[in-house]
Amino acid sequence: MTTPRGRALVINNYRYRDPYDIREGAEYDVSNTRALLEGLGLIVTVEHDCSRDEILRALREETQVMSHRQHRIFFFFFFGHGGEDNTIYGKNWEPVNLVEVYHLLSPISFQMFDGKPKVVIIQACRKDRLLNRPVRPTPVLPLNIDDFLIFRSCFENQKSLRRHRAGSLFIRTVVKTLMKHCCHRDLATLFEIVKDRVRTITRLLQERYPRDYNPQMPMVENCLTSRRKILLFPEYHGE
Repeated sequence: MTTPRGRALVINNYRYRDPYDIREGAEYDVSNTRALLEGLGLIVTVEHDCSRDEILRALREETQVMSHRQHRIFFFFFFGHGGEDNTIYGKNWEPVNLVEVYHLLSPISFQMFDGKPKVVIIQACRKDRLLNRPVRPTPVLPLNIDDFLIFRSCFENQKSLRRHRAGSLFIRTVVKTLMKHCCHRDLATLFEIVKDRVRTITRLLQERYPRDYNPQMPMVENCLTSRRKILLFPEYHGE
């Protein structure tokens, strides 16, 4: 039996409460992402409609899975609402600061993955839709972001385009690009390709429909150490 190359945790917040909201199209993001990750030989866990505490608990439990000792890569995906100040929201609109996520995935907490790449992909707006959003102070936590590769769907104060019958433009482009090019390009390079494609598409949409669309610029934060490159199929690169 072939050992899986890694694991992935996907959290999809589809339904929000008080105020009630359904993120229509998110089911396409989940199915497309699962197909991609399983095709890459990863074990995929999907959690739906998580509160703040459930998001942090799922991450904490994932870092304790003993099989991580054998794995080479870990992916964390979050599909949901987000806001300013590095905030994503649980299903009841409780804020989670991404510093809390990075802390749980850092070697301080995720010791089995010390020195191994951790890929965080966030599909969420970075512009608050709540007038009186709950605010938590930025947590002061020990943090080590070595070997993180973080990809966010948009820049600060931007929205992320999502269609009811196709899912989000960002995740659709991530999946399509990786499926087509992951055999011959490293992951950070592929993320730059996705960034350019999403920016180009949304600018064209804004030019055509200026009242309905705004530009969207995905953001890559590459914290891989020693000029490291993540090759999903290293056998094609002579390794």
